[in-house]
Amino acid sequence: MSNSGGALIRGARGLWQARARLSSKSSSGGIPPEGRMSWMLLPTKKVSKSNVEGEGQLIIDEEMQRVGGQKLAMPNLLTPENWKKTGRWQSTGDELFSFKDRKNATMLLGPTHEEEVTAIVKDMVRSYRQYPLRLYQTTRKFRDEARPRAGLLRGREFMMKDMYTFDVGKQQ
Repeated sequence: MSNSGGALIRGARGLWQARARLSSKSSSGGIPPEGRMSWMLLPTKKVSKSNVEGEGQLIIDEEMQRVGGQKLAMPNLLTPENWKKTGRWQSTGDELFSFKDRKNATMLLGPTHEEEVTAIVKDMVRSYRQYPLRLYQTTRKFRDEARPRAGLLRGREFMMKDMYTFDVGKQQ
């Protein structure tokens, strides 16, 4: 293995120093690529992030299940059909990352999953006795927000936990 200067890195200490250099390219451990508000994590920061997410996700799962939540796994790549049905395809507009696939079908990177979860529940629930229903997921979201919402400007890609609740009435 060699470092950027071409000198051979020897032994465990040299390997550790090489790893330290990989994680110290910026103070956050990420390298900002050409794109604005987008980051790549270097190997050691990725391990740290994975450890925090793993333990954090266990706590989130326990708490969500304690209130009756059932975990979902949702896709990041969506079709616009459900979004058009709710009118959010037009109202959300420029905040959506959309593109055409090789078959010229329009696709979008999921900014949220309310439309998809509602469609699933509509197709699966057959009786009011199946309510209340609490579904949650933690996944990457993709948005191109022009300005902060509630004082927070998120990056274009971020992790978010969402819980979707379905009840018989407003009182529950």
